[in-house]
Amino acid sequence: MQINFQLLYVLSLLVWLCLFVTGKLQYDRLRKRTMELAVEKAEALLRTDRNLTVERCYELLLPEWEEMLKRTTWFVPHKMELWPVPARPEYVRKRLNLSPFWLGAYLRLHGFSLPAESDLQAEIDQVVARASAPRSGPGSVRKP
Repeated sequence: MQINFQLLYVLSLLVWLCLFVTGKLQYDRLRKRTMELAVEKAEALLRTDRNLTVERCYELLLPEWEEMLKRTTWFVPHKMELWPVPARPEYVRKRLNLSPFWLGAYLRLHGFSLPAESDLQAEIDQVVARASAPRSGPGSVRKP
């Protein structure tokens, strides 16, 4: 039996492409769901606790996010996006940069004003200031 190396090469590339596309789709869907979950959870928590902090919101969000991750995502692309890795909560949290800092800044940009510790609050304020600052440079000036 003769081995056709071209066919073997093409099949291995197709398998890799399928894994890559599937992982990328799962990662993108997970990012979108994470952002939706953050807003939904903050709204629900603020209805019951008006003194909610960013840190407490993150603590309450994390178990629900990990459960969603286990239900919906099997693997995600590695940070170099060349191969898939299992969707473990620790890795995906690092990859998404899911942290109290991210949560506080994201919620602030979406109209929530949750207090945080002073260091964290200063970082969040910087991000919000940069995001709301007028942009300058090519493309920012419209012609009349």
